[in-house]
Amino acid sequence: MKIKFNLLFLISVFVFMANTAYAQPQGERQSSQKAIDVAQSEATASATAAATALPVSSTTAPAPAVASANLDGQKTEFKPASKRDPFLSKQEVAEIERARLAEQKRIIEERKRLEAAEKAKRDEIERQKLLQEELKRNPARAIVNKINVEGILGSEAIINGEVKAIGSTVLGAKVVEVSDSSVTFVYKGQRFVKKLPLM
Repeated sequence: MKIKFNLLFLISVFVFMANTAYAQPQGERQSSQKAIDVAQSEATASATAAATALPVSSTTAPAPAVASANLDGQKTEFKPASKRDPFLSKQEVAEIERARLAEQKRIIEERKRLEAAEKAKRDEIERQKLLQEELKRNPARAIVNKINVEGILGSEAIINGEVKAIGSTVLGAKVVEVSDSSVTFVYKGQRFVKKLPLM
């Protein structure tokens, strides 16, 4: 069946080119005659090859299609210019890229914020540790700035708005001495002096 189809096709081409040749000018007619001769030769060769060829079984599967095409002996392959999704427009791709960059920036800023918070936490722990060590060496430091001597009346003193005599306590600190210009306290075994502020 395939051989008959090839023969009919070549004969049809031959007849068409023969009819066309008479409708053309002399110069083109000669070119057409050459084409007809070539077609006739090819038809003869094809008929000869078809006659000697082995019969092809109707159950033979066709040759599998290939991913690339061969043109003039050169292999061509599909190589896209970019990796952009062909189903997305340029505006959509740009919007997706902007969203990606914004999310990346947010992640970086969040990481920096967490790192800064962690550093501040470590610094505060270290500061409290140093303060505790300082309070062990100098316990009066915890209250010394909370005691204000506001006046002195003989052997008594006005401290934080209250009159205190020797032996009284203020914020856990004991008054042990009152002079004309200062008051001496003892707190957790540590002695310190608060002076009367100059008027």
